[in-house]
Amino acid sequence: MINIAYTESMLYPRPITQRGNRRQQMIFTVEGCRVYIRSMMKAGLGVFLVLAFTFTFSYAVTAGQLDDFEKASTKNKTTYRESSHHDDDEDEETGFWDAFFGEMFNVVFAGIFDAIAHGGHLSLARINGSTAPEFKDVQRRDAGSPELPYLRAEGLYHLIESDIEGVEGRIEAGYGPFGIQFRSIRFREDSPDDSLTLTYVHGLYRVSGSSAFEVDAGIGSVALQGESRNSGPSVTFPVTISPHPNVSLRFVPTWSNINGNDIADFCGSVSYVHKFISLSLGYERIEAAEEVLQGPFAGVSLYY
Repeated sequence: MINIAYTESMLYPRPITQRGNRRQQMIFTVEGCRVYIRSMMKAGLGVFLVLAFTFTFSYAVTAGQLDDFEKASTKNKTTYRESSHHDDDEDEETGFWDAFFGEMFNVVFAGIFDAIAHGGHLSLARINGSTAPEFKDVQRRDAGSPELPYLRAEGLYHLIESDIEGVEGRIEAGYGPFGIQFRSIRFREDSPDDSLTLTYVHGLYRVSGSSAFEVDAGIGSVALQGESRNSGPSVTFPVTISPHPNVSLRFVPTWSNINGNDIADFCGSVSYVHKFISLSLGYERIEAAEEVLQGPFAGVSLYY
């Protein structure tokens, strides 16, 4: 006959042969049961920890670059003040500089305002012509020129990473110094499968005294659509310089804020310009905290 017994030093059963008894018996000592239960609990805890680590690590890996960028751009920020005493000391230290730079800002702002007002008259003179002495030599805008367009439509393809690409569309409409611009970039990530859409809408004040340059100032809003939709204010200052009738250089800095988070977008390009159409190559960098989306782009622009 075969009996099975457990001892304290053994986890698995050991066959024991006894004579004189025809039936099988299972003999479990109390201490053996305790050892077995403890070992099973340890094994179960080990499996739980392994699964928990695997789940956490896999989530961290699958959270892609677009998801990280969205979180950095839209997280809520709360400003804390340490103490009123600290604030008073800080006010005393910064009071002089605030007054100094405040006065300087007033002077500079007044100069900029005058320049902008004069620039608006320049832009109108390029569209309508002018008999005013200070604008009589202003170059009239030719139909099909890229500066001060009545209507512009642009399409761009962005390559951010090996698994991230973007498609951009831009529409601008205006007359003389006044315009409005809609710009949207849709990013797509392959692994993990994710998408993010960045949209700007700006009212533009456009200044151009000749076909060689145009400087714009824009104010409006930004919207970021990913797992959720968030928006905030935005400003932009596009600058276009044309050293040759068929070549233009364009730099577009844009600063935005969503939920207290600053987003900086810097875009530079060179274009081959022809009447009514231009081809562009450039590079764009978009920053939100430590997260960055950047890469080259290429596209075509149609204007009237």
